[in-house]
Amino acid sequence: MCYLNRCFYPIGQGSFYSEMHRIDNNNSVFIIYDCGSDNVSDLEREIRHIPSTIIDFLIVSHYHEDHINGIKRLINNGVSIKTLIVPKITNTEKCIYVAENADYNMLFDTQNYFSASRMIEVDDSDEISQENSFLQTGNIVLGHKNRNTIHDNYPWMLKFFVDKAIYSGLTIQDVKYLDQISIKDFSNRETIKSIRVIYKKLDSKINKTSICMYSGPNPKNKEWQYHHHFYRPGILLNGDIDLRKEALLTKYVDHFLDESNLIGFYGIPHHGSHENMSRAMTEFSIKKAFIQSGYLNIHGHPSQTIINMHKLQNIKIKIINEKSDRIYLEE
Repeated sequence: MCYLNRCFYPIGQGSFYSEMHRIDNNNSVFIIYDCGSDNVSDLEREIRHIPSTIIDFLIVSHYHEDHINGIKRLINNGVSIKTLIVPKITNTEKCIYVAENADYNMLFDTQNYFSASRMIEVDDSDEISQENSFLQTGNIVLGHKNRNTIHDNYPWMLKFFVDKAIYSGLTIQDVKYLDQISIKDFSNRETIKSIRVIYKKLDSKINKTSICMYSGPNPKNKEWQYHHHFYRPGILLNGDIDLRKEALLTKYVDHFLDESNLIGFYGIPHHGSHENMSRAMTEFSIKKAFIQSGYLNIHGHPSQTIINMHKLQNIKIKIINEKSDRIYLEE
């Protein structure tokens, strides 16, 4: 097995996680899942401690500032991005983000905005592309059932679950208008005004399209599965997914069923908010769960309810805030 270094960074109210796989003397793979925080000074401090200036795979769970505002800072520090992995979202959702003051260039010209050599969009399609499609060149759209090997002849994989946005309150005309907008339309201020008028029709709590990620051994590799049966090195990271509705929970658990015995680590969604989980994920083999949140933040994260529901299942909880040390999973 290669040298593996996995880290949660103490950046306060945000999300920032990395993995360094040193496969042999000549090959390594560096992965980052989200890079953002409301605590910019702490975020900038931690960015200086990442172990590589080349990111092989940068995964963006969704486009909220506390998950992405460190990416430009990475680039400004001389870090290059080989492959950017983002959820595939519609024009309507891009416009909703713009109405919330997101940069339209980021949403409509994502690959160039983040200076990535390649971009993969992950959709909620159950179709499975070729097993080696992850390692091919060129931009692709990938279904979320794919097991994506991170390096040739190395049985560590990434697998995604995409929770698609659902909006209510928009008319057919609203959606038709938003769907035809392109980046050039934003040179007209009236475009943004029109988008914000439509946005006001929506519920204030919109569940955005987001990516959850399993990173761990490929369960098809029986040798690795046996070797890691007790260690359970797989981790499941969850962005801000809302896991309260049983229908979505069932779909989510079924999606990772083959990997369930390998998932020993778990990232609790939305900084430990009680509005994003109704129960602990006992279907997986979780031994330790992690919460990234700000110290004494105004949102009340993490919720004591969330902490207690995991402790009742004998799952250890580790809270990571700006006063913590970096948390390395291999310690």
